[in-house]
Amino acid sequence: MFPASQPADVVHEGCEAAELAATACEILNVLDHPPLGASPAVLALRWQRAAHSCRELANREILRDTGTDTAAAERRRQLAELAVRLAVNAEWAAVVCRTHTAPLDGLDANAAKAWTAAHGVLHHTVTGVLSLLSNLHGTES
Repeated sequence: MFPASQPADVVHEGCEAAELAATACEILNVLDHPPLGASPAVLALRWQRAAHSCRELANREILRDTGTDTAAAERRRQLAELAVRLAVNAEWAAVVCRTHTAPLDGLDANAAKAWTAAHGVLHHTVTGVLSLLSNLHGTES
């Protein structure tokens, strides 16, 4: 029998890290290339779904038994922390943008301010999460 951090467990960690990286890349892609005619409110719905996925991933990682392998437990904690960080900021961006229904190219001053803030925070968070995932788990973005 393998210790907790042997192949099956390492593969699991890699899959979870890849899932988080994919979610982060989806957010980044929408931030960098918003769909034509999209509004902040429409994007907010995507961010809420992404946040939910991130929280589910964090819960799985926190609850996964690592036995006595403290290194695996620490890697899981770090992965869960990254997922929660992305979830919190995606939820915040969704709240900031959810009432702004005009297309991005026709925003009033308040909506433009909300979009700019949400875009900046999410872009910073996503690029940070992707960088840390690459360093911790060797994921490619």
